[in-house]
Amino acid sequence: MHGKPFHQFFLLPGKGVFSHFFLIFMGLEGILVAPAYSMTNIFTAQSLVRSVDINGQIKAFDLGAGQVIKKDYGKEDSTTTSQSTLSVGMSLELPEASSFAQGVASQEFRADGDGLYFSSIADVNVAGSPAYPFNVEGEGAAHTAVRYCFAVTTETEVVLQMSSIIGDFRDEDFYFNLADKDGRIIWASTGYVGESGIPSRDYKKYLTLFKGDYVLQTGLSAYSTMTGGAAFPGRTSAQFSITAITAVPELPSWGMALAGLGLIGLRMHRR
Repeated sequence: MHGKPFHQFFLLPGKGVFSHFFLIFMGLEGILVAPAYSMTNIFTAQSLVRSVDINGQIKAFDLGAGQVIKKDYGKEDSTTTSQSTLSVGMSLELPEASSFAQGVASQEFRADGDGLYFSSIADVNVAGSPAYPFNVEGEGAAHTAVRYCFAVTTETEVVLQMSSIIGDFRDEDFYFNLADKDGRIIWASTGYVGESGIPSRDYKKYLTLFKGDYVLQTGLSAYSTMTGGAAFPGRTSAQFSITAITAVPELPSWGMALAGLGLIGLRMHRR
């Protein structure tokens, strides 16, 4: 019986670090098998602790009455899960002295088999417009933190992309530390000096993670103060991602796939 060749292909699962599949081409003159690939989980979560906290205080000294009026605020929250936003806010007022303390400590953290993502802000502002008979002072602070333990299932090249903005106070900070289970630091910088010699807080860095266990610790802090009628707000923000660079099939696999496609094309051309 003569006619046009009948071609089909099927995907059959296999085993290994990559999900191996065998691409099977079927025709009237035989069967050709060539491997195909898809990514599986490179990162495996082990433990996670996330926290946020914010606090503030306003204190007014009434010169006329000779007494002190004071208000305090403090709030914190924590979780052991990812894929969510963790946040606490502050709204503190001292109406008698026309002063306030406001702010937020918030973070987002996501992790899966191909990498992780972190975004956070610590923002606090203690201020006011006090008038006689009040002499006012105040302070506030906001913090966020993450400790994430994970395993890398096979040697993997990753790309770290990071950007941050740090406040003006000496103690305001964004810290980052990626180390293996023995404490050897893989990367611990929140800034980068490139070939131009100019430091930057917005950069990309390629790293190699070998098979094993790792610990990532990161967090932000911001501070604000008010004294003598002068107020100084604080704000720190940062975000980064660590993403596995997709691996490609080994050269022999590519060769088999290309040879298979070429053979099928040649047979169809001859017909």
